[in-house]
Amino acid sequence: MDGFERAAIVGAGTMGRGIARLLAGRGVAVSLCDRDEALAEAGRATLVEDVQAAVRRGELPADEAARTLARVRSAADLASAVDGAELVVEAIPEVLEAKREVWQRLAGCVGGEAVLTTNTSSFDIDVVVGDLGASGRALGMHWYNPAYLVPCVELVPARGTDPAVVDRVATFLRSVGKSPAVVANRAGFVGNRIQFAMIAEAFRCLEEGVASAQDIDAIVRDSFGFRLGDYGPFQVADMNGLDVYQGILEYLAGQLGERFAPAQELLGRVRAGRLGLKTGSGVYPWPAEAARAALSQRDERLRSRLRSREVAG
Repeated sequence: MDGFERAAIVGAGTMGRGIARLLAGRGVAVSLCDRDEALAEAGRATLVEDVQAAVRRGELPADEAARTLARVRSAADLASAVDGAELVVEAIPEVLEAKREVWQRLAGCVGGEAVLTTNTSSFDIDVVVGDLGASGRALGMHWYNPAYLVPCVELVPARGTDPAVVDRVATFLRSVGKSPAVVANRAGFVGNRIQFAMIAEAFRCLEEGVASAQDIDAIVRDSFGFRLGDYGPFQVADMNGLDVYQGILEYLAGQLGERFAPAQELLGRVRAGRLGLKTGSGVYPWPAEAARAALSQRDERLRSRLRSREVAG
């Protein structure tokens, strides 16, 4: 079977509850566990409160909420949680030794066919998994908070992960409304490398007195962040011109340090004349008709975003 009907979530905190809510809402029976039964029960109680609050706000029909909650149970311990589970999601806090300890315990109690995943945002998957004999069916599955809303889930194969397992998990995630992206097992993966480069630079701007925290937030929200709601960084770069980006990065590198030095992937494209929409190719190919359509679509999407802000305000 390609999908999963029964899942165990190890960790009943914010991320574990969010993943449980999403899976249960899509028809998966979920067992929720933590360090002890009391924490698991407290986690389920908080999940119940969250779902009921969504009903009161009109975000979720009452009957759908009831079905979701009926699919989530708290388990007394790890062994009872994973018993019969086809998918195991370790979602305890980001403490490496704690994660390794859980995975060592998993080795002795999971079924022989269960797919095992760790919801780590940055750790080396091979280090987390360790010497688990089931490494062929173990991988990273990095969800973003809130897990029941944010579409992207990064899938990070370990050294010995079976590619068929990765494909199966990706297919399952798409079936429950997520957007899986397979990435290499590198520190921070992709999302957090980019996200934390931004937050590090934001704090530098604050420290240097370039702008207030409020103005820095407003600039990000209303400038490049406004566009990133619909487009990724490479799409935006292609629209604006890779040669423009090279020039800006070279100036910033000269003024602020080598952390801004343009990568060879960018320099090579500029040397080859692949500057984006204006030359027919950049990071992506842009036939003339597709380029015109992309710019028109971009403007309409941004206008729609502005209108939604006005309605919300």
